Amino acid sequence: MFHSFSSRTVMFFCILSFSLIHLCGCHAAPSETTAAVQTTEEAEDALTISSDDNIYYLSVASSSDILLPDEWECSDGKIIKLIKYPYSELGSDRKLVQGCQAGKISIYIGGTAVQTELIPELALLDIPYIYSGKPDDFQDFSLSLMEWMQPYYEKQDLLLLNWHMSATNKVIMQEPVNSIEDFQKLKIRVMQNSERAEYWNSLGAETFLIPFDEIYYYLQYNKINAIDGGFWTLKEQDYDLLNSFKYLMDIGFTSATAFVMNLDEYNRLPASVQDGVKELSEEHMGRLPLAQYKELFQQFTYIDLNDSILQTLKDNRQIVIDNLKNTLGDSTVSDFLLYTENLHDSE
Repeated sequence: MFHSFSSRTVMFFCILSFSLIHLCGCHAAPSETTAAVQTTEEAEDALTISSDDNIYYLSVASSSDILLPDEWECSDGKIIKLIKYPYSELGSDRKLVQGCQAGKISIYIGGTAVQTELIPELALLDIPYIYSGKPDDFQDFSLSLMEWMQPYYEKQDLLLLNWHMSATNKVIMQEPVNSIEDFQKLKIRVMQNSERAEYWNSLGAETFLIPFDEIYYYLQYNKINAIDGGFWTLKEQDYDLLNSFKYLMDIGFTSATAFVMNLDEYNRLPASVQDGVKELSEEHMGRLPLAQYKELFQQFTYIDLNDSILQTLKDNRQIVIDNLKNTLGDSTVSDFLLYTENLHDSE
């Protein structure tokens, strides 16, 4: 079984989120100082009285730990000013990416695993063991997958400018898994993604689909003993409660942090500002060097999976594949699997 929980955001943030849903995405800066949060009507008024056509405001909502500058200079001197809102102020990842689709938020930066309701094809990344190469050869594989996914973003009025994908998804645990039966002892936090949950359930684990900002609560009250996803961001938080997680398992999912922009808004930008946004995404979405991966993982003991466990993990991927064929269609899933196999063959 799995549990799904909604965010426990306090009333203040509910009111704030409601007011921010009317964010203006991008407009030339007015000659007078204006509030960062504006309704669409106010933004249109500001646009008509603007005397400075060289500054463009873009609203950014991020659920990741990627640091962005306050402004970015384009090749012709035009300036992109970023109005940044952390996800804790605007709501869940799902709300953020939906706000970007609706044009209320210019840019959304966040995990692909929680975008599957809007872009169902992203669930294909949750098929275990679609990548079998070396971690340091993963970049080309990642960029090819991004190209494959781009049309599905555009169908939802979004532009996938860049993404950072780790070679595999690491799962941290309080106790090691030494047999198939040990999976039944797991109470694992899973991103709000049904494909991941169903995979773990098929192994006998109890899953908790909870947003990132509620993980601390479940750690505090010992409700979970394993965590799938959000590892890097958790490390940034430096939670003492993570010290009880001593073991690490390489399960073989491929998920990404995506840099996404509203497509219509992007198309309205001057060419130089479009290029500036691309440069911004490339500058701040680079992959984490392999040496840093290894350094971060040194505190954990890798679980050496025996042949029986490894074969079961790989066999159970068929459950995910069959479910995806039912939702996305046999053709889409088969094309994706063939595409990834061809990427391996070309390496």
